[in-house]
Amino acid sequence: MTYWRSPEHGSSLVGILWTPGTTAHIHSHDYSALGRRIEGTVEVVEFARAAADRLRVIRRTQLGASTLTEFTEGDTVHLVRNVGAHDAIDLHFCGPRGPHEASRYTPREADPTLAVGQEFAVDIVEDRLPVVMSAPGE
Repeated sequence: MTYWRSPEHGSSLVGILWTPGTTAHIHSHDYSALGRRIEGTVEVVEFARAAADRLRVIRRTQLGASTLTEFTEGDTVHLVRNVGAHDAIDLHFCGPRGPHEASRYTPREADPTLAVGQEFAVDIVEDRLPVVMSAPGE
């Protein structure tokens, strides 16, 4: 849910509810953001690009209440999921859209284990999410 959006600067304040079992696909963003977990715990799986069509799992982190998180437009590739039994809530301050495209990474193999160090092939497409922020001047 977008709580606030600046038409002048293109930034926004966004709340995200992660219900138990919710998983976001592997993705990158076309904006940078700083977030804080308000309550609950999520797992963030971070990836490095190993080749043009390959990702490597570099980190798996459990993030609990009051944890700060950030991601960088075009650089951060991650998956977020609520593997717990309770809701988790995030509040993100998102900067304006940058020049990099948001991407969705779909593993070619069924259900990779996502173990740290695992490398796997992916198909990459533009990620079209609901607009949570405007480009400056929109």
